[in-house]
Formats: sequence, structure tokens, C-alpha cells
Amino acid sequence: MPYRKVELINEQVYHVYNRGIRKESIFLRDKDYERFLGKIYKYKDKYNVQVLAWALMPNHFHMLVRAIEADGGKNGVRTPNPISSFFLKLQQSHAMYFKNQYEKMGSVFQGRFEAKMVDNEEYLIQLLHYVHRQPSHHKIASDWNWPYTSLSFYLESSPDSDLITFEDYCNSFKKFDGLLESGLEFGNI
Repeated sequence: MPYRKVELINEQVYHVYNRGIRKESIFLRDKDYERFLGKIYKYKDKYNVQVLAWALMPNHFHMLVRAIEADGGKNGVRTPNPISSFFLKLQQSHAMYFKNQYEKMGSVFQGRFEAKMVDNEEYLIQLLHYVHRQPSHHKIASDWNWPYTSLSFYLESSPDSDLITFEDYCNSFKKFDGLLESGLEFGNI
């Protein structure tokens, strides 16, 4: 496999995303989304990856993540790159489940996940907006009514959720709230 274009550094936030091969669906029913979320919760603890935001769409996903410990996590698991290990395990698990559940042959995901470094707070806020606006952007549902994003955790002031653990997001909430009303364009994110 080719080397990753972006080196994944611990304690750094990344926008990570991937989609189904040939833009095919990777989630067909509610239980597919719920199982994927359950695996996020399981593997984030195993690899000590902090999940800041997420959006699961029928044929792709977006996440904002960061590895919060250089040695890889709890239970004595050491990995040289927790984010890579987290997404490798998450995608492998989902692909095996999806192929078994729907009698699918071949690849489920388009390939290796993409990752972009988030290098400043303004970009982070734009990405939080971008991730949470995925349902309306793709004309699937209103952002407020799609159950497979982390937006409701923030709007309900639940920063201590087991899945969402980014304290700084709450400090930036007023900025984000303004972005929700602004109609910020999706270009170059």
C-alpha cells in the first residue's frame, strides 16, 4: 500500500473521511449506522482516540479525531499510530459485517481513509460546521433531524457524552452557533 500523504501525529486534530467503493452505500439500515457507532465507541477506547465530531451518511462518513496518548491506549495496547490503527480496525470491522449482512463481494470502502490536518481553531470551527451540515448538504434530512451526526450532543449541551469528549468545542459553541446561521459555503474544506 502506498505511504500516507499526511503523517498522523498524536495530539493533532484530523478531519478523516471515506466513502463506499464507486460511491455505493455503506449503510443501508438503521442497525448499520448504530453498529458502526458502537464500534467507534469500542475502538476509540482501545486506541485512545478522541472523537470530536462525526457524521455518518449513506455512502460515506466524516470524523474529527485526535490521538490523545502517544503509546496507543488502554489495556496495554501499544500502536505506533493510534489514528491509523483505529480507522483500520473500524473499516475492517464494518466491511466484514456489511459483506456478511448483505452478501456483498469485494471491497466496501473506496480505499484507505483520507486525513487532513486541522491546524488552527478557525479551520476546526469550519470543519465542525461542515461535518454537522452533511445531511442538508446532501439533501437527506435537515441537520437537526439526522440522528447520525454528533450535532445533537452539542446542541443538548452534552459534552461529557461517552462518544464526544472535546471540551474546547463547548468553549467555541457561540462561534459555531453563528456559523450555523451564516450559511457558510462548503468550498475548500
